[in-house]
Amino acid sequence: MRSLYVNRRLSLLAQITLLITVVILVSTVLVCILFSAMVDEIVEKYVGNQAMTVAKLASEDKIIVKAFKKKNPPEHIQPVAEKIRKTTGADYVTIANDKGIRYSHPNSSYIGKHTKTSNEASLKKHQSIIYKGKGISGFAIKAKTPIWDNQGNVIGVSSVGFLVSNIEKQINDYRIKLLNCPVFLFLLEHLELSSLQGG
Repeated sequence: MRSLYVNRRLSLLAQITLLITVVILVSTVLVCILFSAMVDEIVEKYVGNQAMTVAKLASEDKIIVKAFKKKNPPEHIQPVAEKIRKTTGADYVTIANDKGIRYSHPNSSYIGKHTKTSNEASLKKHQSIIYKGKGISGFAIKAKTPIWDNQGNVIGVSSVGFLVSNIEKQINDYRIKLLNCPVFLFLLEHLELSSLQGG
């Protein structure tokens, strides 16, 4: 009789534990999905702002601005742009003149060639913009801003990008960590249930 009572108690306990486990798992997964979407939006906004900060940093660099008047601008601009890129973690920092000719690029073979994306907003409308787009380096979150000389003329454009592939890799790392939470909880509940049934 006592054995039957204990078995029924364990059976009821198992059902309650299973129900709690399912509720926890479903709730955690839903939170993970919601949080993942929020992370995507937050990261995209943050990266865009970071790209603009770097673009303006490069556009206001005195060596870069002065180099536009020199005989061989890329010779002076490329080292500075690359230093800014490596320091800030950007995937590329491109400086171009008012004709769209590159004075800097992580791949030096592109220096002296036209930029692939339009610079009209910065060169003609004098706007600083953040957007997603595909360039020669790949799909990226980009920022472009005008480069002004000391007389107040727009002489070029500073373009900075963070590759989406690299950003998604970091986001996926966060997602994996989040998904580990419900798995851990499930295993924990399973161990507790096994312990109770074994006792």
